Amino acid sequence: MKKNRLLLFVLATFMMIACGGNGQKIKDLESQIQMLNERATSAYVPGYGEIMGTIQVHHAKLWFAGISQNRELARFEIHELREAFENVEKYHKERPANEHISVIYPFLDSLEKTLAGDDQAAFERKYHSLTNSCNACHQLAHYGYIRICTPQKPVYGNQIFKMN
Repeated sequence: MKKNRLLLFVLATFMMIACGGNGQKIKDLESQIQMLNERATSAYVPGYGEIMGTIQVHHAKLWFAGISQNRELARFEIHELREAFENVEKYHKERPANEHISVIYPFLDSLEKTLAGDDQAAFERKYHSLTNSCNACHQLAHYGYIRICTPQKPVYGNQIFKMN
């Protein structure tokens, strides 16, 4: 009987110690959660227009890489475009315009496939199809006043597009 009481006492003491420690751990975790929530609400999120501006730059750079037959740079620009469109979907889920963005991916895929060959005319056709899909998306999203075209001169004068 004394053994049982001693065992019960040790068990109760152990449980109090364990529960007491967990209480502090819970408070610490709650504090960490609060801190992380504060950080999340004040974290920088790129604006919709900022991301679209980035897309426009990569669209232009893709053109100059493609017509300069710099396939490696063109692939890189397609990757950057894809990443930027994914960021629009990720950071601006609530925007109704996003329901149309997925239409762009098949055009990026198709354009990327043309880079495997040396058919310059195919690249240009696919690029124009990509551009037209951007404008169609703008129309569907009620941003028809934003019209994208084939760039006439490089966006930046400090990049060489032609490979040596």
